[in-house]
Amino acid sequence: MFPKVETLFLHVGYKSDDESGEESNFPNPPLLHLKRVEINRLICDVSIIPVIRVLLRNGGVLENMVIRFIQSCNARGKPLKPEMFSLAEEKVMSMPKASHTAQVIIRQV
Repeated sequence: MFPKVETLFLHVGYKSDDESGEESNFPNPPLLHLKRVEINRLICDVSIIPVIRVLLRNGGVLENMVIRFIQSCNARGKPLKPEMFSLAEEKVMSMPKASHTAQVIIRQV
């Protein structure tokens, strides 16, 4: 892993067959210097939630995280329903954070 990373940009545009959404599938990296996270999720679902949980739980000096659920879906996808966006927002905002000063911003674009 990369324990000295300060800024992490994730641009996720696909859903793999093994993306079960289970948190146990993700490592718990030491994020000792991670201050900023920006996530752009192109796929029209909320399966990125476990990754967000791991980042918040392990980012002890995290200052801000911006998450964008992008609505431009291809022919295989359907737009994220408003109620799914609200549910994802509620889940993320209620997650425990290692950094009590971390700001989390979620947008639907």
